[in-house]
Amino acid sequence: MRFGMGNYLCLRFGDLGNPGISLPCQIGGKVRSSVVANGAAGARALGDYRSEMARSRFDALARPGVYVDLSETGAGKSHADIAAATRAGQSLVVIDTHANGEQVVADMLQAGLDSDKYPALNDETCLSLAEALVVTQAGLSLMGSLCLRCQFANECEYLPLYKDADKASHRVDTHARCRNSLEGLAQDAGYIAIHEQALDLLKPTVSTTLR
Repeated sequence: MRFGMGNYLCLRFGDLGNPGISLPCQIGGKVRSSVVANGAAGARALGDYRSEMARSRFDALARPGVYVDLSETGAGKSHADIAAATRAGQSLVVIDTHANGEQVVADMLQAGLDSDKYPALNDETCLSLAEALVVTQAGLSLMGSLCLRCQFANECEYLPLYKDADKASHRVDTHARCRNSLEGLAQDAGYIAIHEQALDLLKPTVSTTLR
């Protein structure tokens, strides 16, 4: 989760329902002039730094918690994410936009991982868009409250695309959907990375059940 340029949270949950699993712990550290690629005196090569960052991710997989990566843009966080996702076997990456999510999927596919992105909700993918927007704006799960009973279920593009993404080992989704569905989407993920500003994804929530 980015607090500023290049910062985001890497999550490895033992109990996603508990937002206070552990105190934030820095992975990788802040990249300053000591991390360069030209081999200057006293500096670490960027490749060495990225290897160190990947090892930090591996260590985090064995210690469930919330970790903040403070390294700058271009330091190799996405590179380390792919290494950790590969080690974990299943992962979830939460990104700000669908366009950026497509790039994450492309990078994972290039690395040989089974990856897919959940579809955008728009008038091209959903024939009940007006009703769907009311459902999502109310904070309800679209799949659980509308899709399965929708009159257009057999013609819908959204539902099969969603199911295809759900089958992937390494899934990518946006902040917008995860505000309501993070717990469910992250159930089987051994590694979760939240990019960009996403404090509302980790805020305490209240659940109720109608009897």
